[in-house]
Amino acid sequence: MLKRDPRDENDIPPSMQVIVQGWLPENFGYEDIEITAGRKLSPADVGHWRCMLGATLAENINKGPGDTVTI
Repeated sequence: MLKRDPRDENDIPPSMQVIVQGWLPENFGYEDIEITAGRKLSPADVGHWRCMLGATLAENINKGPGDTVTI
C-alpha cells in the first residue's frame, strides 16, 4: 500500500478500508482461525487495547505481534 504525507491541507493520502469486529476472548469463532503469529486473545486481555490482525492486513501495513496499530 502506498503511504505518504498530505501534500497540502486539502489533500487526503490513500487509505485502506478494513472490517473491524469485537470478539470476547471466549468467542467460539477462534476455533475456526489458524493463528500463524502471536496468540489468540485471552481473558487477561479484557480491558486492555489488544487486537488480532488477519495475515493480509498485517503484511500490508507491516505489523506483527507486539506492534502498535492505529485505527
